[in-house]
Amino acid sequence: MGGYQNYTGVQYLKTIRVLCNLQTVFIFFKSGISVYVRRSTCACVFYEHGVYMCMHLCVFRHKNQTHSMTIFLRFLVTIIIVIIIIIIIIIILTTTIVIVIFVVVVHNIIIIIIIIIIIIIIVIIIIVTIIIIIVIVIMSVVIIAFIILITVVVAVVVFLFNPTLPTTTSSSSSSSSPSSST
Repeated sequence: MGGYQNYTGVQYLKTIRVLCNLQTVFIFFKSGISVYVRRSTCACVFYEHGVYMCMHLCVFRHKNQTHSMTIFLRFLVTIIIVIIIIIIIIIILTTTIVIVIFVVVVHNIIIIIIIIIIIIIIVIIIIVTIIIIIVIVIMSVVIIAFIILITVVVAVVVFLFNPTLPTTTSSSSSSSSPSSST
């Protein structure tokens, strides 16, 4: 039960981590794009020449390499949150120092209020800019995933309607490599 299908001469035997919450996982080889799934976890359809279309994202780690966009996004969001926290701390410290200096040096309340308003506007602009950058990064990753998904759909259609393509057995005998050993 479970296990991996053997295509393009490489058999994946070891599953360390499985996450199923998005759509597909893509592993890039020298021979092209292959989509790998575990039958006991994902609902998939098998076509000739080793093409799988899956209903979930299954994350596998093989030879200490995890091929997952989910892990990349998690790492990216963590970095962005840390950067936002650091920027907010710097802004709060700078604002406090500026206000203290102006309260000590300048005794005009109107000037102090204007400076506080300017600082608040600058903080809002910085926060909005960071949010826009986050949205652009996430959207770019989603667009890349969508392009890869379209590529795989086109490959499936080509494999289905072109019977002259080599089958899995012929491709596995011609492209077997020593990397299949675990």
